[in-house]
Amino acid sequence: MTEEKDLRCLFSGEVRQTRQGNYYVEVPSHEVNLGTVEKGETYQIALIETPAQQPDEEGTEPAAPPEQNRPTPPVEEGTTKVLEIDRLGDQGDGIATLEGGFVVFVPDVDVGDRVTARIEKVEETYAFGSVVERLG
Repeated sequence: MTEEKDLRCLFSGEVRQTRQGNYYVEVPSHEVNLGTVEKGETYQIALIETPAQQPDEEGTEPAAPPEQNRPTPPVEEGTTKVLEIDRLGDQGDGIATLEGGFVVFVPDVDVGDRVTARIEKVEETYAFGSVVERLG
């Protein structure tokens, strides 16, 4: 069993079947684009059942609103957060990985740096921050 810190990303997906009878879960492209997962690599996958939805009066399954399937980012714009830089991105920015695989990109830091960062911009699965204070 892996620890929570090993979690690379978290997203909702549907199990689908190919014409050949195999099954798959599609990884959103933004997870690969952000470097959260890498094409061609092998990962352990955990499947967590979501609550069943009841059909409406006509018997059709209601579609879940997209915002229900998206985790809430663990940071907000304008706030500060203590971050530990765990790797560098392709552009050289530091990357701090938070719960659920959410990442914060911070320029001018090195792997292992611990900083207080101001969160400048927040997207669905990542944020950009700037160093306010270097903690070690």
